[in-house]
Amino acid sequence: MNSIIKCENIIKSYKMGQTRLQVLKGVNLETARGEFVAVMGSSGSGKSTLLHILGALDKPDSGEIIYEGTNLARISAARLNAYRNKQVGFVFQFYHLLDEFNVLENTLLPAMASSSVIKWAAISSDIKKRAVSLLEKVGLADRLNHKPHQLSGGERQRTALARALINEPRLLLADEPTGNLDWQRGSEILTLLKQLNKEGQTIIMVTHDKKVADAADRTVVIQDGKI
Repeated sequence: MNSIIKCENIIKSYKMGQTRLQVLKGVNLETARGEFVAVMGSSGSGKSTLLHILGALDKPDSGEIIYEGTNLARISAARLNAYRNKQVGFVFQFYHLLDEFNVLENTLLPAMASSSVIKWAAISSDIKKRAVSLLEKVGLADRLNHKPHQLSGGERQRTALARALINEPRLLLADEPTGNLDWQRGSEILTLLKQLNKEGQTIIMVTHDKKVADAADRTVVIQDGKI
């Protein structure tokens, strides 16, 4: 397999009062470049925890995450931040758009976060063109100046998808991207994800819905903390 990311024997637990709940119990998963993988599981199965660990939003108790041959546990905090910002794009169930910013501004945020003021002044024009192009691609060309509260759920998720792609990540992590949408709007998001995958985007998507998982090339099931 021409691997882009893999996890080896990932164990993760959380303290719940006086007890410790083990969520992941030795998870192994390898994803090839250009693959679209769905991770299925019931609520509480650990699928979102796994996605957060793959994206370095959380750390495992033990085990290794290998991205492009590099063990994420052995790189500096600065390189790990760059991994989160540049190499990985995140799409969440509840959008996480900032209400005070319009669609275009929300899309630009990851690019702005990774640039100094001087660098942003030099590259902002090109990045804004890319943001507009992405928003056109997801069908929001006429919504650039709208605030999140002026959008439907599907439009908010499409904005979040454009934001996730602004830094041209090699890996897109989608956590229940249709979970807050009706079937029609959810299908629109799946169509966009499938098109991105055809264009070469590697995607790992978490879902509890088999119909959603069927959009992927491969489905793995996480149950009782293991795949």
